Amino acid sequence: MQEVFSGPFFPALVDESWFQFAEPDDGQTVTRVQELARKHNMVIVAPFYERDGGRLFNTAAVIDADGTFLGKYRKSQIPLGDGFNEKYYFRPGDLGLPVFDTAFCKVGIYVCYDRHFPAGFRILKERGAQVVFVPSATVASTSQKIWEHEAMIRAYDAHLFVVFINRVGQEGIGDLRDTRFYGTSLIVDPNGWGILAKGSEDKDEVVSAKVNVYRSILNADSRYQTWRDEREDLGITQVAQRRRPLYKSP
Repeated sequence: MQEVFSGPFFPALVDESWFQFAEPDDGQTVTRVQELARKHNMVIVAPFYERDGGRLFNTAAVIDADGTFLGKYRKSQIPLGDGFNEKYYFRPGDLGLPVFDTAFCKVGIYVCYDRHFPAGFRILKERGAQVVFVPSATVASTSQKIWEHEAMIRAYDAHLFVVFINRVGQEGIGDLRDTRFYGTSLIVDPNGWGILAKGSEDKDEVVSAKVNVYRSILNADSRYQTWRDEREDLGITQVAQRRRPLYKSP
C-alpha cells in the first residue's frame, strides 16, 4: 500500500492537528492489517504514521502471512519542499535498513523520497533482500517523468525485484491542491529490463505479477558482475560489504 495509506497525504499541509493521527505500532492500523494478513495468508507492508513516545516517524510495518508483526522500517531521508512539509511531521528513521524474512521471500523497505538514494538498495541486497517495496506519495509535477526509469535502474543496479507503489488522484489540500498523485505502481524484474506489472494513473487497483524470486535473482546475479568490477583506486567505493573479487589487481 502507498505511503501513510490510511488517510490523506497530510504533509501537503502544515497543521499540528495532524499529530493526533499518529499511533503506536500496536495501534488500530497495524492490528487491523495483522487480522487481514492472517485471514488471507498474505504478507502485507503497511505504511503508517507512527508515534513512539514523543517521537513521530513515517513508518512501514511488515506483517507476515500468519499475522505476525515482523518489524518496521522508518523513512530515512525526509524531504522538505512545496507540498512536502515532511520535516514538520517526521523524524529521520533510526532503525537502519532491516531485511524481513517473510513466509515467501526476504523483503526490504524504502519509503518514497528514499528511492533517490541508490546506496540503500545495494545495502539491502547485501543483507539478503530479494524484493524492495517502496511505498510512495509523489505527484506528477515532481517525479512522473523519471518514475519508471528510476524503478528500472534501481532494480538493475541491485539485482533484485523493485516494487514502486504510489497514490492516485487529487486530494485538494495544501500546496498540492492543484496537482495529482499519478499512481503508475510498478513491479520491475531484477534485470531492470522489464516492467512486469503496471498500474493506471488514476484508479485504485491491485497490481500483481507472478514471479520466481529465487531463480530470477540468481540469473540476474550471474549475468552481471558490476559490484566486483568497482575500482577503489578511482575513488569508487562500495557502500555495502564488498563481495570477494574475481581477481586481484597487480
